[in-house]
Amino acid sequence: MLAGCVLALVLGGAKERTGAVVYLLCWLLSTFLRVQYGFAIHATIAIWVLDVVLLFTFGALIWKSDSAWPVWAAALQLLIMTCQFLVLINFAPTLSAYSTVVNCSSLGIIIALVWGGVTAWQERVAINSTSDELGRYS
Repeated sequence: MLAGCVLALVLGGAKERTGAVVYLLCWLLSTFLRVQYGFAIHATIAIWVLDVVLLFTFGALIWKSDSAWPVWAAALQLLIMTCQFLVLINFAPTLSAYSTVVNCSSLGIIIALVWGGVTAWQERVAINSTSDELGRYS
């Protein structure tokens, strides 16, 4: 997870950096809340609020970006929020189903961030290259 976010920070543009930084901050804060407070209801609500902040961030990136990775990240984040909302209203799925959905969705968000970072890097390289340099390698 950390390697994917660092890759998006290093290779990506401003939108990918914003997504990676907000994702890392939400991950650190949610980890801190789980370590300090466990599965208490106020910690679960605070983590859900962090997920809402992350979803709104991805929504703003969708609005301002022409790439597709924020759409995938927002869709997967919404899936995570749905699972956590089910836990909040005591309609929780089994632990294995919950863990599978949250972990696979989190991995998908990281893959989307890395994809966006690599794509932004490739676009930046293509713009900075001259036609002679591109012709030599094609």
